[in-house]
Amino acid sequence: MAALAQENIWFNKAQCDDAERMYFEKLSGAKVDGLVAQSGEVDMALASKLSALELENKQLKKVTEDLKGLILKLESRVATLEGGKAPAPAAKEEAKDDDDDVDLFGSDDEEEDAEKARITAERLKAYAEKKSKKPAVIAKT
Repeated sequence: MAALAQENIWFNKAQCDDAERMYFEKLSGAKVDGLVAQSGEVDMALASKLSALELENKQLKKVTEDLKGLILKLESRVATLEGGKAPAPAAKEEAKDDDDDVDLFGSDDEEEDAEKARITAERLKAYAEKKSKKPAVIAKT
């Protein structure tokens, strides 16, 4: 126990290191108020960079859409010059009604529903006939 009383333990080393760093920053002429000011500058730099990237992203999306429209127009012109059928009107309508093609709830055409119902009824009838022909299983003791 006497040996422990003689030891010097440096409990506040981190505080002393921070104080020393701040002292040397003052001597060098740096005008930084600790870590808060440094993180604030970094946050501001990141925020400005993020806003610049978002603006650039919007511009690139617009350019991409313009190029897509130009390609569709050129395809239709080439098709008409070659004497083929012009696919541009169908492509334009497809682009306008993009949400109509997506079927979120799995509802199909009514014709397909009627066909599925007929097939299901036939299968159930065949299954019932097959089951009726089988003899009933009697449990053994």
